Amino acid sequence: MFTIDSATALAVSKDLSLLSAGFENGDILIYETKSRNLKTVFREHAEEITKLYFTDDQSHLVSGGGDRFIKILDLKSGSVRSIWANFNKALLVDPKQQYILSSSFDNTLEMFDFHDGNWVRLIDHNAYSITDIAVTQNGELLVEACTDKKVKIINLKTQEVVQEIGAQSLFVSHLDVSRDDRYLIASSYDNRIRVWDLKTGELSRTIASQGVMQTYVNDSLNLLTSINAGPSAEIKNFSTGESVRMFANHEFLCYAIAFDAGQTRVATGGYDRKIHLWSFPDGRFQQTFRGHSGNIMALCFSADGRYLASSAFDKTLRVWDLETGLTKYVFNNGLINQMILKNDSLLFGAGQDGTISVWNFSDGTLLRKINAHDRPIAGIALYDTIIASASEDHTIRLWDCENGKLMQTLKGHTAMLNYVVFTHDGKRLISAAHDGSIKIWDVATGKNIASMIGFRNGEWITCTENGNYAASKNGDAYVHWRVDNEVFSLKQFSEIHKNRESVASVLQSTVYSGSKFQFSLPPQVEIVRPYSRPSIYQGELKLEIAAKGRNEDLTFEVYLNEALVMTKKEMKVNELVTHMKIKLNAGYNRITVVAQNGKGMKSSESKMYVYYDGL
Repeated sequence: MFTIDSATALAVSKDLSLLSAGFENGDILIYETKSRNLKTVFREHAEEITKLYFTDDQSHLVSGGGDRFIKILDLKSGSVRSIWANFNKALLVDPKQQYILSSSFDNTLEMFDFHDGNWVRLIDHNAYSITDIAVTQNGELLVEACTDKKVKIINLKTQEVVQEIGAQSLFVSHLDVSRDDRYLIASSYDNRIRVWDLKTGELSRTIASQGVMQTYVNDSLNLLTSINAGPSAEIKNFSTGESVRMFANHEFLCYAIAFDAGQTRVATGGYDRKIHLWSFPDGRFQQTFRGHSGNIMALCFSADGRYLASSAFDKTLRVWDLETGLTKYVFNNGLINQMILKNDSLLFGAGQDGTISVWNFSDGTLLRKINAHDRPIAGIALYDTIIASASEDHTIRLWDCENGKLMQTLKGHTAMLNYVVFTHDGKRLISAAHDGSIKIWDVATGKNIASMIGFRNGEWITCTENGNYAASKNGDAYVHWRVDNEVFSLKQFSEIHKNRESVASVLQSTVYSGSKFQFSLPPQVEIVRPYSRPSIYQGELKLEIAAKGRNEDLTFEVYLNEALVMTKKEMKVNELVTHMKIKLNAGYNRITVVAQNGKGMKSSESKMYVYYDGL
């Protein structure tokens, strides 16, 4: 029978025929799962077993222990090979059984030859401990998870970080535009309010706000009002982000908020099924409205400030007379996620069923239903006679609100939409989605002219339709361009395309330029191999470097431990193999080669690691 109650590590073979258990005393037991019989016992580690890994062909079991050794156990012959690897937590064998990857206590990954156990290279991309790793079936991409809650995808051939997951902020839940169309206020579920400058595309500032869901800026640009993941609403100083006062005090989550036209009153609705009316900005309580039997989802004032519309999870929409405190009428129309009132005559509702409902506001008569989307509508926005609907189907659609006809469909987001808003001049439409991006659209043409992303670590980037971008110091480190099956870091194009003036020009233009992005590929470079195998006894290393260009001059730069040690220029390169010699330092040597063309575009870095004992 199995005796694995106190096991510190477990592994199962690919065909489920073998189960391996490691224990605190360093023992490894291998069982046949069908018969439950103990097949083999290995006692090779001096301390606790922390990781076990069967090879795909089930010929070997690889183990990692608290003694920092990796053991390769041949299950047929019973032989054992040992590798001292400063082993920490993560361990795997690639699907082709060519190498072993092991995480170390210095937050690096080490690669060892599976067959002879020799050290091959060091992979160093982290300041945090690596908790787990995986390799794609073709052996080309490495996925690593770290204690900073980020996941990195690394090209094992070039050691370039192809993608970093977790650097990006959680999705933007709400957008508001200042009255002068200068600032965009974006609320994110990572507890931050980001203020973007719509004239420059730059992130103006970030304001911490616990559990922020929706945020509005007043016309005077001195106050921010937000509802958070709690029972209250909060007023903050727009310039400093400091809290001015709390109000609302619902019994449960405060979910909906709306301001009257004069910004003298604010209504809040919560999961306690109540609607509270407050004076603004002093936050004094005025009145409570009861009648809904479900959570309050959305609120909307009439322009004259006499009426308030509310939708709730009970699938009703109510219009309240604020002077009498009584319900004027009730609509039964399904779940409405957002409402907009036009000239106190037409009320528009964004439906969970993908429709836009249009009512006569004076008597509650349903005038029409627009079958807008196949998926729920998360939000709507109105400017003049155009209504925009943002849906979970990843699209935005523009409608003529007078006849319900579709004007155009905007595509570009890669995830479901959360919110959409017009600028006050009606020339731009701004959207936010679960893909973490904010997009700015030209309403006249329907073209996406800019995309903005803010990251959890404070970095940011804004890219425009002409291929140029503005970014914080390291904002372009998290963005990549994909061309067919090739992925390029945006940093490779910084000399040409990082241009804040160009971004500002695009955003401030009153007419969409329609210019097309002219993409030019960077050169490629790779350390193919040393002439002789890297040895700890050699003080000089001969490199063979392969490069690809486009009939262009290339300058090669060779770095040893981040210090430039050699440059070499080659003319009119299409495909080239060149050779270089470098002298090694005692200890680990990180060798990096980069190629740059005449336009300033750089290749991805090609790296290798060599250990020299200095003797």
